[in-house]
Amino acid sequence: MRKLLGLFLIMSKMKVNILFFLIVFLTSHTLCSKESIDKFDSIFRKVVVELTGSQPDYAIHVADSLYKNSSSETLKMRSLMLSANIYQEINDRKNALKLSKRALELARTKKDIEWQARILGFISTQYRNIGLIEEGEKYILESVLAIEKIEDLVKRNLYRVLLLQEKAYYAFAKKNYNIGLEYLEESDKVFDLIPISSNHGYHRAISEELRGRLYLEKKDFLNAENAFLKAKNFLDPYNNFTYPLYGYIYTGLGKTAFENKYTTEKVKDYYNQALSLAESGFNSNLKLFLYGNLVEFFKNTGDWEKYGEFNEKLRLEQKTTSSYKNETINQLFDENVFEKTLLEEHYKLYLTIGLGVLSILLLIFYLYRIRELKNKRKYVLTLKYFEENKLRSKEIIGGVIAREEVLLSSPSILKEQKCNDFKISSQTEKRILRRIEEFEERLLFLESSVSISFLASFCDTNIRYISKILRDEKEQDFSSYINTLRIFYVIQKLKENKEYRSYKISYLAEISGFSSHSKFSSVFKQVVGLSPSEFIDLHNKFEVTDN
Repeated sequence: MRKLLGLFLIMSKMKVNILFFLIVFLTSHTLCSKESIDKFDSIFRKVVVELTGSQPDYAIHVADSLYKNSSSETLKMRSLMLSANIYQEINDRKNALKLSKRALELARTKKDIEWQARILGFISTQYRNIGLIEEGEKYILESVLAIEKIEDLVKRNLYRVLLLQEKAYYAFAKKNYNIGLEYLEESDKVFDLIPISSNHGYHRAISEELRGRLYLEKKDFLNAENAFLKAKNFLDPYNNFTYPLYGYIYTGLGKTAFENKYTTEKVKDYYNQALSLAESGFNSNLKLFLYGNLVEFFKNTGDWEKYGEFNEKLRLEQKTTSSYKNETINQLFDENVFEKTLLEEHYKLYLTIGLGVLSILLLIFYLYRIRELKNKRKYVLTLKYFEENKLRSKEIIGGVIAREEVLLSSPSILKEQKCNDFKISSQTEKRILRRIEEFEERLLFLESSVSISFLASFCDTNIRYISKILRDEKEQDFSSYINTLRIFYVIQKLKENKEYRSYKISYLAEISGFSSHSKFSSVFKQVVGLSPSEFIDLHNKFEVTDN
């Protein structure tokens, strides 16, 4: 047991700024007895000081051995996340994503909501760092749903803090600096509800450092300086001055010291401390942040030798980072295509059936021709129906207003409707329909875990009202409504983007929120009357004909 615990201690050292995995790991009591927690915290900090970024190859070897010797699914899941965390430490996002997604499958199989929330946040962070913002935000939304299912209020609030910090990073990446500051303010309020723990200062430091960078972008250098100093004060009690976060703090303090007209010696002192941290690790984002500020500083002070030195370092780091991101994105895409191709291999067998007997071949040909004519009719009707129902939600809202006017002018009709056992006021109905329209416009129906309770919460109402409005206005139950939206989303993509027609059916199922290839095909057949491949073939055929 002591050997197993020693191996797990490596997990804590590898990344001090991954919000959803490393920090929350200390709150888990599954691997260690309650009596071991204090000792574990102490060893954790020692490992971070001694090994962070210094022996990644050895750490990967330990993590691999740990996985092979894991005796339970829980230990395997955590071993995978250990390896994923190490790979992200050395900027190998591809393997970090690959292993964390394997861990996510285990967490889903075990129905472990807390670990799902952690891993979803980790995956989102990887996609954000690669530059795939939209893909990362999908995992953020899924993480929101997971966090709300956590029963322990303290843990749920802690995950909400981490989630809001991650949202602030996304706002920063999209240059929405005011929104990022709002997320951090909300995060602070939630954090005030959480009892102080050994990680209190670190969480606060993360928020303050990011707040400082947001203020830098707004050129509010006084508030930026205050935020960076607060971040430093939160970190100093840990007595570990090799945290990568210090690199961002000292870079920010160097920038604000220069802008606030401090002495050149003080500015250089801050930058030198940041440089020592940046160039001793693998954090490319820190290097880009620091080098960019040093280039600006030396240009403004007229030190052209240093300007040239760091301008070249910045150029090389930008080139390396860009090349790596492009390579990673291409690798991820190629792997997805390969996996989807394997899932579709069995489909090709159907092409050889019936070729041996001429009479059967003729019969099949005849039946095929009949079916083609029917499919053509279904295809045309589907497109017609699709075009006619694009503005369905807005028409419904208008219909509610018109119906209200009819009821007011026809007392007999109004009296008859009052006799119904259940009625929603027109004002409430219009509000809910507008929220449903927003739900559709934001494509929230594409989330595989979306439920009627989520839609009711999104519309600020209850399940009973949602069910009635969907039945009365959409003429569907919730399941049919969601499935129809997803199918129409896929049809729109197939119509507007030719590349989607070359994708595998399993990928179309995945992006439209279905749990499996077979479920997607079944629903597509129910809604359209054609299988996805039949619809795509017909669309390609008619497109060529039209051209």
